[in-house]
Amino acid sequence: MTPTPDGHNGDEEIPARRLEVVAVIVGVIFIGIVLYSLQPWASGEPDPSPSAAAVASASPSQVPTESLPPSPTAPASQQQPQSSTSTSTSTAASAPPSPSPSVSPSPSPSSSRPVVRWRGTITVNGLYDHTDLDKVPPRIARDEPDADIVGDWLKTSIKAAAPGVRVALLPSGTKPGMRACRDAAAAGSDQIEQVQAGDVLCAVTSQGRTAQLRVTYATQLSSRPTVRLAVTVWDPPAS
Repeated sequence: MTPTPDGHNGDEEIPARRLEVVAVIVGVIFIGIVLYSLQPWASGEPDPSPSAAAVASASPSQVPTESLPPSPTAPASQQQPQSSTSTSTSTAASAPPSPSPSVSPSPSPSSSRPVVRWRGTITVNGLYDHTDLDKVPPRIARDEPDADIVGDWLKTSIKAAAPGVRVALLPSGTKPGMRACRDAAAAGSDQIEQVQAGDVLCAVTSQGRTAQLRVTYATQLSSRPTVRLAVTVWDPPAS
């Protein structure tokens, strides 16, 4: 070996330099391992940067607005019908309702038309049945103070029972109305003798009403003749 100027051999310095190089390499490798272990992807954590698949599957609300194309604006020709429709709707809403047709009241019956007060059947038994035709229904009682007609003791007769009452006999089968019956009774008398079935009588009561008396049954008994009458009483027409 060749000795160095300081008295040492050169072969002894070579192993020392090699150890220094190895130490440097080992240190670099160790630092690299440490730096590698500090990386997030090396420790198993997910990559924070979004992947293309995540962006593609994101909902429209999560996609940035800059990536969405602007919505197309409808042409003016398509917007015009909506405007005209809203205008016609507002015009129809503001239009006043059409007036309902007026209904004229139905005419009331004439006040001069005869009105039937009562219609039914009564039986007059002799002189004891005094009959008030002004009552509804007619009242039949012995010695009735307001009686209009009464029977006879021995005959099938009809007589007036109060002043002002008039009775008239019309031809059999006659069907007089209120006015015809009233006129006939006004020209009559205070009694009709011996009536029989089928006879038609007209009377004016003590209160001015008109009555039609149609004989449906008449029989002569020893002391109590029986006369059955179909009666129609009219109220006097309004003046």
